[in-house]
Amino acid sequence: MHALLGRITNIVALPEGGDGRHRLEISFKPVCILPARTKLPEWLKDQVLKVQREVVDVREIGNPGDSIVLTAEESAPWLYPLTITPNIAYGALPPAITVHLRWWKDENPPEYLVKANGRQIGGKFTKQEHGFSAELPTALFYDAPPLLPVEFEVTCEKMRIVCSVLPQNVAFARKLTLPEHELMHVENGWYAVDIAVQAGGGGIYAVCEKGRANNHFSRPAGVLQQPFIYGGHVDRFKNNWRANERMDEVAMTSVGAGKDSSGMRLFLEGLVEEEQHMRTSVAYTLFDDLPLLSWQRDYHLHPARKKRRSRGKRNQRISLTTCSSLGWRSVPPGARRSMGHPAAACSPLTTGNWWSSAAHRRTTPSGAGSGR
Repeated sequence: MHALLGRITNIVALPEGGDGRHRLEISFKPVCILPARTKLPEWLKDQVLKVQREVVDVREIGNPGDSIVLTAEESAPWLYPLTITPNIAYGALPPAITVHLRWWKDENPPEYLVKANGRQIGGKFTKQEHGFSAELPTALFYDAPPLLPVEFEVTCEKMRIVCSVLPQNVAFARKLTLPEHELMHVENGWYAVDIAVQAGGGGIYAVCEKGRANNHFSRPAGVLQQPFIYGGHVDRFKNNWRANERMDEVAMTSVGAGKDSSGMRLFLEGLVEEEQHMRTSVAYTLFDDLPLLSWQRDYHLHPARKKRRSRGKRNQRISLTTCSSLGWRSVPPGARRSMGHPAAACSPLTTGNWWSSAAHRRTTPSGAGSGR
């Protein structure tokens, strides 16, 4: 979940409620998105928004110029103003899709455009009690039941949302566009796995058992949190005993997915450090015959080649040695008692922190090396 951090521009007192609490209308300018303090989306730049609060003491709000932190629930209408129902459907096309828009800039919202099956249909929203909406039958895009998966892409100004219709009881891998983020989704008869691709270096966002409908990495609702702190799996990397923090920001790209005789496989790649020419790749496999998810993480180190020194100043062997450490951290719901060191064996998944170190020497002719 994400939330807005803003700067107060004006405070207006509203009539008090029956319980004697102070009701205030707070005008503010958004500054960034919490918790990572990322930049604002285009539709929130240079905007003045309003939110109402009820407090016992007006000093809880502050004064114009002070910062204000919105809750995840208060921020959702502005961070995700364009939504679609259903966001994900299984087995067959839904009879219709409904597009919702919360618009605050003026009375006339922008028009929408829906794309699917090579067809485009645009139109205007209809005013509703809480914003605007538009409903489109899926028969306008498909004359016959299509081969799944398919997508309905909706754009409105610089906002974009997708309705994904996925096959049922079939192994597949597909990129999903949700209001909060984009994920790679891998599924078979045993598990449904969501993998982060916009950040997190291809960490596992969710592992859902189909039989028990249990998500081992479920997160508490309405809580501001880092992606893998309250639940998830993330791989780690250390170079010369220093933790590499770049893995939390690494975006991954799908380079292939397919079904073979053993299971469903997905391959991702990403750039960790451009200066050191360090790349990472990860392969996920969901097996057909066993309720098992496996992954293999590779790091490829290709340091830039340095200029040759004079013969009298040759490098010693120790200067060509680099110590690398690989590790992982998994946090299911039962392991949240301690944020720093989750307890092991708290769920059917193996959990905890693990590190393994290895030294390698750059001996290739180009001065490159790789670690796994």
